[in-house]
Amino acid sequence: MGSSIIPNSICLAGPDGAGKTTQADRLAKHLEALGRATRMCTIWDMLDQAAAGSLPFRSKSEIDSFLGSVHANARAMFLHMAMREALDRALDDRGDRTLIVVGYWPKYNASERIYGADTGLLDALGTSFPELDLLLYLDLDPATALRRKETISGYESAGKGRDGFLPFQAKAQAAMAELRTRFGGERWQLVDGRADADTVSQEVTARVDAWRLGTAPV
Repeated sequence: MGSSIIPNSICLAGPDGAGKTTQADRLAKHLEALGRATRMCTIWDMLDQAAAGSLPFRSKSEIDSFLGSVHANARAMFLHMAMREALDRALDDRGDRTLIVVGYWPKYNASERIYGADTGLLDALGTSFPELDLLLYLDLDPATALRRKETISGYESAGKGRDGFLPFQAKAQAAMAELRTRFGGERWQLVDGRADADTVSQEVTARVDAWRLGTAPV
């Protein structure tokens, strides 16, 4: 990631099936209950048909079909473009709200490394993104993620559904671990995602509250 850090921003990252969106929604409600307004940002923001320049897809399943039809380098550029545009739009209108970014670029960057995209291209795309202030990673093994997921997309399983999820995710998680080391390093705080959603929420909010108050995480 770039050297600049976006102030008052949180990255809630993790592998497929870790519950990132659920935890981000819960975190937003927690902060807003404390009187702190939030602005959520996800790669799917570009699907909002009410917004100018939205992507011409009507659903995530349509995007999944599209992603399976293009080459790795083109797909990598498309996904990073969508994430960057969603981020820039969020920065344009967030004001003084706390920015919560779900997934962010490492998730897609790691997956595209497994799909065979050019590593030089992926490194350049990753370093073009600014750093976020607080980096949280919901750590969850592929087997547990598979048990929890009701629907498996082609993108997260190399087009093989439930049969392909475990082998693909094992490789993607290894690539993501390497990216965390290279981009962010010790700034990443790992949260055990194997617990139930309420326990994970308690851990996430505790770390966010410690960050807000400038104290060490529990």
